[in-house]
Amino acid sequence: MVDNQYNSSVQLANTASQRALSLPEIVSEVLYWIHIDENISESDFKKDVPQEYIEPESFDDPIPPSPTYSYGKFGVLFRCCLVNRLWYQEAVPLMWETIEGWFWDPLLPICFEGIFHHSRRQFYANFIKRLVLQTINQQTAQRYDLLLRGLVFPKLEWLRLYLRGNIWEKYGVPPVDGPNLKTMELDPHFENDITGTDYLTSQDDWENVFEQVPIQFPALENVRIIDRARVWPGALERFEKRLPHLKKFDKRLVIESSNTTSE
Repeated sequence: MVDNQYNSSVQLANTASQRALSLPEIVSEVLYWIHIDENISESDFKKDVPQEYIEPESFDDPIPPSPTYSYGKFGVLFRCCLVNRLWYQEAVPLMWETIEGWFWDPLLPICFEGIFHHSRRQFYANFIKRLVLQTINQQTAQRYDLLLRGLVFPKLEWLRLYLRGNIWEKYGVPPVDGPNLKTMELDPHFENDITGTDYLTSQDDWENVFEQVPIQFPALENVRIIDRARVWPGALERFEKRLPHLKKFDKRLVIESSNTTSE
């Protein structure tokens, strides 16, 4: 008799838990706290990045987890995608909300290279709110063009652009269409591990950036140059005039000069 009562209680508890975890409000809250938990450590061996995961037609059959997501926050969210359609719909936007990376290796190209259909790339681009990129040369531009051609990032609100440069090549802004972007940080990486401190980004490269940014991101309101930079005389004023919605332009670390020698 006692065993029967215990089993009935367990069944009722399981049923209640299953019902609770099938409610969008509760699932959304659970995944939100996973998403903002900074204590979920990443792998010591690899960095998790969001990649292609096609929603299956049926969740009845078990799907083996991808080794790409063995560790870290993305690993947890990826497994949440495998529960059922509701969990998938709640987890995917969180996985793609922020695409960052490093000065030498932004993650956006890596994320999109395994996604062959334009409609699927657009599906994920719709979720991206924060993005880290670097300026690109002509060779890299072909790669970006193939990946990003025709894509729109409607929710993109914050972008950090690392500026690369040398005397042999010209660098420009990646072809990202972010019509609603409001905040942008430009990092010329004045202090670096190779040369110590130097103006690696030339005045001409800055001119390219100042011309392209207003075209690609016309809604910009806040721009900040977060490291020391050297631009041509009058370049800052011309840049400000090209951005009609600009409210704040932090250029305290920038000098205008015709000098092109190293620091």
